[in-house]
Amino acid sequence: MVELNKRLTTPDVFRSYNPETLAEAQRRGLLVIDKKTKIWRYGDSNNGVKRSLRDRRFKRAERKGHDWHNLIGLEDTVSKNRYTVFLVLEGATDALAAFELSRTLGILQEVGIVAALGAGYRPRDAELQQLAGRKVILIGDRDPAGLKCIELVSAALVEHKVEHHVVLVWPEPAKDLAGLIELHAKQKADLAPIIYALNKFFSSPFPSNHSTTTQPFNCSTTQLLNPSTQESGSVEKESFNGPTEENGGRSDFVAAFVVTKKGTGNTWSFNLARALINRDGNALSDETIRAALHEWFVRSRPMLPADADEEKTLRKFYGQLRRVRFTTAGLYAACERASTLPLPDIPGLPANYLKVAALNRELQRDAGDRPYICPVNKITGFLQLKYPEQANWIQHQLEKADVIHCVGRGEPHRQGRRGKSTLWRYLRPL
Repeated sequence: MVELNKRLTTPDVFRSYNPETLAEAQRRGLLVIDKKTKIWRYGDSNNGVKRSLRDRRFKRAERKGHDWHNLIGLEDTVSKNRYTVFLVLEGATDALAAFELSRTLGILQEVGIVAALGAGYRPRDAELQQLAGRKVILIGDRDPAGLKCIELVSAALVEHKVEHHVVLVWPEPAKDLAGLIELHAKQKADLAPIIYALNKFFSSPFPSNHSTTTQPFNCSTTQLLNPSTQESGSVEKESFNGPTEENGGRSDFVAAFVVTKKGTGNTWSFNLARALINRDGNALSDETIRAALHEWFVRSRPMLPADADEEKTLRKFYGQLRRVRFTTAGLYAACERASTLPLPDIPGLPANYLKVAALNRELQRDAGDRPYICPVNKITGFLQLKYPEQANWIQHQLEKADVIHCVGRGEPHRQGRRGKSTLWRYLRPL
């Protein structure tokens, strides 16, 4: 095992992870980095895979011995009696992403990380039986193969009485957990809903011994599902509509926005403003605003400028609340309406164009007389497109057809300078 240094953490594969995260994976013997060969290995004595620090395409799975296809990290989880377990049904980068998520949750040193290294994994009785009596979070890819694997493993967990488990899904356009963590590192994804939902799961009691109402995950849904209680709901819904002031809930909520890097305070305070509006909407009270900002300021203070003042920050925070142009919940509600209400009557446009026109219409209805934002990634997910460039092209065609008008062109993120979103107006009748 070797120590990580700054030069080794610059490759893309490690760029989204905190050094503390990587150090913990190394301490458990699951992550080994060879500085001479520039090869890193994720695995244990039973199973593993080697990857290159230079070439992301390089991958060498170990296929020797009787136990090469065993779950990685299961031995560590059982021997250390780790009560909470992330069961990752994908590769090494997703396992590291689970470590990073657990660091964000504040349970890095306690949680068990078990990885299957691919959606080809099929449940093995001898392995899953060892997870009985633990709280398990199933994580897999969002593609058909990944969802099918989740469904099989979830059913097997129920069969082996591992009834207190949930399936983690997310609304962001990330195929896997590694992609989600990368979006979060670039400040393009909000982990607050996931953090709140998982903390709620961690604090929930185990089902009673006489409970028999178990239900495995169904891959035709996209929900965070608790089979032991038959309670399900999207991460977004459970997180932002649940209580946030009870049992330290506010602390859990604010935790996702605490500043960890100097020079990013404005970004994270704005993200907190958006999340508060997303959660409370018109019910957001002055008391809640002040309490949330106070806790954020206190916890972020080490990374804020030396002359930062809480009262001045609060005044600026009210301005940020006013500038929030859209919320995640609002975007998803607009997508839902656009998919169910009649399409606009615009002759000559293909079906997909009309669907995006409907989405723009619903966003304009929400915005009133103000311009609105229609993120490309939301269009991509709404139409289930393969490339964001396709979504950009459709918006461009709608603009040419005088369906929408660009009020202000967006700018990409640059080093040291945050970009901005494109603003639109819908020109047809609402």
